[in-house]
Parts: sequence; C-alpha cells; structure tokens
Amino acid sequence: MKLPLLQVETERLIIRPFQKEDYESWLDGFNKRLPSQYKYDDGYHDMSSSTKEWFTEWIRGFDEAARRDEMYVLGIFQKEDGANIGKLELIKILRMDYQWAMMGYSIHNQHWKNGYGAERAGFSFECTREAFSMGNGKWADFLIYYKNNETNK
Repeated sequence: MKLPLLQVETERLIIRPFQKEDYESWLDGFNKRLPSQYKYDDGYHDMSSSTKEWFTEWIRGFDEAARRDEMYVLGIFQKEDGANIGKLELIKILRMDYQWAMMGYSIHNQHWKNGYGAERAGFSFECTREAFSMGNGKWADFLIYYKNNETNK
C-alpha cells in the first residue's frame, strides 16, 4: 500500500515525511545544536552512533507506523536551504465517528526565536487534517487543544 504524501508548505517551511536522502540534513540539525537553553532542553546530542543505516531503519519504522495508521512522523525543513530544523509527530489515539489524535513537535534550539514554532503549529493542523481525513478525501472535523509550555523559548 502506498501512503499518501503528507506534505504542507508554508512561506518558509516544508513539513513532510523523512526520506533517506535527508540523513545529512537531519544529522547536521543535531550536530549544530547549542548547549541547553533552559531546563527542558537537552542541548547538544552525541550523534556518533546515528549512522545512515540506523537513520534509514529509523524512518522505515515511521513508514510502517503510518501504514498501520498508528503514528505519522514528519520532518520540518527550511524551504530556503533544506535544513532540517525539527520534527512533527501525529499519534492516533482513537478512530470512531470522530478522529482523536495527539500532536507533538520539537525544533532544534539553534532555530528558536525565529517564529518557526508558531508557523509550524498552524500548518501542522493541515497535516493532521490530511492524515485523519478518514481516507475519503474529505476533511475530518476535530477539536484541537494547543498548550505550549510557558517556559519554552
């Protein structure tokens, strides 16, 4: 079964599934992280064990989860240079006569204070609507509750 491509473009960003060609951009995003900026920020990560082979398997797991309609993990990329600045996760909670899902995201700390979180939030809802359209091409109706930690930068 071929999955529909969940992709949304904003003025500055592209939100889409990771592809194996994204490895260098993905790794670069982690390697350029700044030291921790606040108590919930992990800061720099040691990525020495994150090989291209590991990355390929990691995103293959995302494809399998999407095929099972359990979870959708999408990369957030700058349109200008293709830099991976973070990711978006859509996790199915329940499908009935309504669609219930949870959405989370992370932006690498070197990209904070550029408005990407807010820009991503609005367009993430478009990805959510697409992923949870009940397969009939019609938009699903759902309620979104957005809560941002006030200490986030």
